[in-house]
Amino acid sequence: MNKKIEVYEIQMSNKEIVKIKNKYWKSILGNILICTLFGIFPYLINKNGIDLSFSNVLFSIIFGLIFLMTFLNLTGLIIGWKNLRKDIKERIKIKTRLKIKEKSKSNKTNNNNTHRILFEKNEYLTVYNVTKKTYNNLNVGDIIDIEISKFDNWILKIEWNSIDIENKSYLK
Repeated sequence: MNKKIEVYEIQMSNKEIVKIKNKYWKSILGNILICTLFGIFPYLINKNGIDLSFSNVLFSIIFGLIFLMTFLNLTGLIIGWKNLRKDIKERIKIKTRLKIKEKSKSNKTNNNNTHRILFEKNEYLTVYNVTKKTYNNLNVGDIIDIEISKFDNWILKIEWNSIDIENKSYLK
């Protein structure tokens, strides 16, 4: 028997409006910095002419792909400004509960891992990156309480057993 998850629409406070504005601008700035870094390095390497050595070509391809993905994300944020403005105008947030469907960890270089929790199908949040400590504490099937802006889905609050699990370094 599936229990229907309750969803509430609640008025956002001024503090929460400021929080989503800050998150938006931090995400814009972070994406611009990453685009700049990954866009400039291949240029600097090849500024004295094109060097077709394998390492330079591979380096340029990897940096180019990272640049492209970040640029597309930045474009999405800029286009999404309309939804942020609607969130600010309407001042509505969604409060609901999500069930963890899966945990996943991907290994990156320098022993830096990405720890993700994936949620059962819902219209608000499908995946969320968490810290290693939070990842180790959570289990598949656990319930996560979230408060999220209605139109642009900015996370205002995310808790597990009344413990804040928001990843402060997460950029959209």
